[in-house]
Amino acid sequence: MSKIFKKYTIITVVILIALIGTFHLRPYIKITPAEAANGLNIAEQANDPALKDTAPIIVELFTSQGCYSCPPAEAYLRDLAPRPDVIALEYHVDYWDDLVYGLAGKWKDPYSKPQFTYRQSLYNNTIRNRDQVYTPQMIINGKFQGTGSNRKAIERLIKQAKSQHSGITISSKWEDGYLTASVNGTRPDTAELRFAIYHKRALTTVTSGENKGKELASYNIVHTLGAFPTLHDYVELSKPDKGHHCAVFLQDKNTLEIYASALCEGL
Repeated sequence: MSKIFKKYTIITVVILIALIGTFHLRPYIKITPAEAANGLNIAEQANDPALKDTAPIIVELFTSQGCYSCPPAEAYLRDLAPRPDVIALEYHVDYWDDLVYGLAGKWKDPYSKPQFTYRQSLYNNTIRNRDQVYTPQMIINGKFQGTGSNRKAIERLIKQAKSQHSGITISSKWEDGYLTASVNGTRPDTAELRFAIYHKRALTTVTSGENKGKELASYNIVHTLGAFPTLHDYVELSKPDKGHHCAVFLQDKNTLEIYASALCEGL
């Protein structure tokens, strides 16, 4: 009996070692997510104000380069970005930065900011009534949320957001050191004008963490998020460098609903 027990114990240990080895080996395997060959063209098309509808839906992806399940969501955001009915924005959160993934260690996402983690927390408290956050998560027009890699579910939410549009439209222009916005429609008292400045496209080679060995292609990565002064439709800002763009949106300070959005002209 003891021999049989010992035999099965050895087999169990071998299986566990194999599983653990696979778990630790996964980050070392070089897997490059597919990117469209015309990535640069996509980035330009996605940020041409002339190609957007008058009432596009804002889709915000909360993601991290330290998250193994996030690249498919970022690939989906890339596909959404050129659509005329969508303005796609990508926020990199910081709560993955200190997580150690076995032998692969941890990865500090160069685009992560606590400000974006805070923004995601606000959304989850408001939309889901929960403190917990997760990646990849997409927020649609500040009203709906879903897993960022679930294309069918997100498409349904985009359609729902379009059917509930406020009827308000805005336009925005960068000129002579000022970013201006023009609101067309009844502006709620609790709404404020906000802006996001972002990288159109970036490639990152990840050398540690869950995505070790991958080259990640990302689009519309927000690096600056701000608000217009109260009761002003202009804000003084330096013009972004080449390879950057911006979006302006009208967002409720309480419900977080986004009433209208537009890409900045004059860039």
